[in-house]
Amino acid sequence: MQAIDFMLPGFARCGTTTLFEHLRRHPQVWIPPYKECTIDDYTTESFMKQHFPGNYKGKTIGHLSPMWILNPRLAYNLFGDIKIIIATRDKQERTDSWIKMLNERNEPIDHDYIEMINQYDRWIDFWKDLFSDVFVYDLSEMQEDPKKIVDEIYKFLGLKPFKPKGLGVKYNSRPGKMMPLMKFLKKLELKRFLPQGIIYRISYFLYFYGRSSK
Repeated sequence: MQAIDFMLPGFARCGTTTLFEHLRRHPQVWIPPYKECTIDDYTTESFMKQHFPGNYKGKTIGHLSPMWILNPRLAYNLFGDIKIIIATRDKQERTDSWIKMLNERNEPIDHDYIEMINQYDRWIDFWKDLFSDVFVYDLSEMQEDPKKIVDEIYKFLGLKPFKPKGLGVKYNSRPGKMMPLMKFLKKLELKRFLPQGIIYRISYFLYFYGRSSK
């Protein structure tokens, strides 16, 4: 069975949506059309069937799911020694962005959880203990010289040089105007009627349709 070649497990609110946009445009890459692959009770086979149902021969495949940052052991058990990309950001900026997102969603703010996530060195060390190839970059580097960082990431993944459309654009994955519709669909409990894979595609189509970019 084909397995993924890479993943970006985090950190959230560190520009991962921007990298998602640059990776999905590369002709040698295939990633799911939604950014998050949830952490469920997966086997390797069920994960691939859920998120990678096609034949991607000749493609470098992976997924960007910041919710995985606290689960390096699970990732290793499922995927083996794949390539890992980790995005960081100034901790105060990340905290402010995270709180803003939670406020927009009317979700509670857990400051202890935020502080735990902000322990970058600790989590990066966990990933490096398990995986041989770990590429770490900071959002400020992407903002200052996006071509340089994107080129380095492409090279890290063994890809040909490529200039993606929108290089230098800041993609913001907050759903904005689509949030009321997303909340309404959630109340419908679509999982009773549709396969989880279809629900993912609906949710993230709305999520990215409603994002802002500047």
